[in-house]
Amino acid sequence: MEARSVYQLQLLLLALYFAAAALLWPTLPGRVPIHFDFAGRPTTWARTSMLSWFGMPLITAAMTLFLYGMGRASNSAPELWNIPEKKRFLALSPGTRAPIVAYLSRAMAWSAVMVSFTFIGIHVGVYQTAMGRSTGLAWHSHLLSLAPMGVLLLVVSWIARNAGEQIRQASAREEREQGERA
Repeated sequence: MEARSVYQLQLLLLALYFAAAALLWPTLPGRVPIHFDFAGRPTTWARTSMLSWFGMPLITAAMTLFLYGMGRASNSAPELWNIPEKKRFLALSPGTRAPIVAYLSRAMAWSAVMVSFTFIGIHVGVYQTAMGRSTGLAWHSHLLSLAPMGVLLLVVSWIARNAGEQIRQASAREEREQGERA
C-alpha cells in the first residue's frame, strides 16, 4: 500500500474520530478528566468545553499533518531522513534511492495511524471516566492506547533494520554496476 493510500485511510480514521467525538459531546457531564496518573486514575479534571473534549482529536490531526509534512519534506530532501547507513543512502543515485524513500514514506504514514489509535484509546478512557463508568483508564483503554504505541516501537525498530539492509544491498548493487561499467 502506497503512503498516499495510508494517509487516505488516516483521513477516514480522523473523520470517524471527530464524528464520534461530536456524537458523544451532548452526553458529556459538566467535567471531564484531562490528566491521569500511571495507575490510570484521573488526577486533574476540567470543565467540559470544546477544547477539553475536542483537544485530543485536534492534537491527533495536528500530529498527522506534522508526520505527513515531514514525510513530504524528507522525500524532496533525503538528508532529513534519520536512518541507519545514512551516508550510503545519500550516496545512492535518486533512482536507486526511490524505492527506499517510498518504503520509509509508508512507514511514516503507518506511524500516523498508530498514533491516532493511541489517542483514540486514551479518549475512550476519558469518556468512560467522565461518564462514571470507570474510576480511571480501564484495562481496555490501556490496551487501546498502549498497544498501538508498542506495535509502533517494534515496527520502527524493524523498519530501521530493514531500511539499513535495503540501503546496504542497493549500495553494493550500485558499486557492482559501476565496477562493471569501468
